[in-house]
Amino acid sequence: MKKLIIASTSTLHGGSYLDYLLPTLRKHFENCKTLLFVPYARPGGITHEAYTAKAAEVFAQLNITVRGIHEYENPAEAVQQAEGIFTGGGNTFLLVTQLYKTGTMDAIEKAVRNGTPYLGTSAGSNICGLTMSTTNDMPIIYPPSFRTLGLIPFNINPHYLDPLPDSTHMGETRETRIKEFHQFNTQPVLGLREGSWLEVKGSTITLKGELQARLFRQGQEPEEIESGADLSWLTITPKTITIGADELILWLRKNKKAEGIPNDGAQGLGVKIRKLVEELGGKMNEEDSNKPSHWSNLIGDKNVGKLGLPKTSAQYEIEISKIGELYENLNNW
Repeated sequence: MKKLIIASTSTLHGGSYLDYLLPTLRKHFENCKTLLFVPYARPGGITHEAYTAKAAEVFAQLNITVRGIHEYENPAEAVQQAEGIFTGGGNTFLLVTQLYKTGTMDAIEKAVRNGTPYLGTSAGSNICGLTMSTTNDMPIIYPPSFRTLGLIPFNINPHYLDPLPDSTHMGETRETRIKEFHQFNTQPVLGLREGSWLEVKGSTITLKGELQARLFRQGQEPEEIESGADLSWLTITPKTITIGADELILWLRKNKKAEGIPNDGAQGLGVKIRKLVEELGGKMNEEDSNKPSHWSNLIGDKNVGKLGLPKTSAQYEIEISKIGELYENLNNW
């Protein structure tokens, strides 16, 4: 069972490193005597050794010994053997580059899915989403891929900041940047404010902390999510569906519609269906334009002859929101 703490930040204003999370971490890592720390993000250019020492000082309060992943000759093997994993914040571009370079991106994903407890802060939280593309960091290095761990079905924007009403700043807000992201990407984005974190247990994702989070979904207005809310439902909603002309013909035949119209020919159902789908903004999937129908491989299937079903069928892609209108039109044939 997955067990993650995905925190917006490691340090709150006026506090010390991880202090606000300590009660949660005590419970989260209760079965761990050792912890593998991933210092690859190197905030401010700190060395791996100094960053690991900083984490070790905190976890000593929980009687947990910390070792840095950089200390191991085989980092992927170290991940496999880890009792718990903590990925610190810093620069996400650098972190992701190093995870791919050392072969530990896939290793961490597999370990966490198999139950190794995980803590991420800032960049270490950003990588828990589907991609790193909603990071706030400068691209100081180019990673092999923007794909990250995918341990939750959406993206994270750590350190989310609301626009200040009295500010004279005229540049883009965080919300504007996320809207730009949604011009080309479909996955939801959760803006985590400072002091907030996600607690993941299996398939359950719960918002923790005292503040709300801000949820962004493509084509929808942003909304505030209350602390304590279950976000397990949040995922990518497909905008289109692929449907075969054969499926539509089957529906017509079974419902005794368009009885006088043959399947093929200039005035046949195939041509009529294509015109209707295109009128509704759909299009033919050219790669599957002559796909064998399911029943074409069924020996002795009486429905093929009885209902006059086609042996092959064009495939169409149409918006899900148009499906009701599609069948309303078919019902009038």
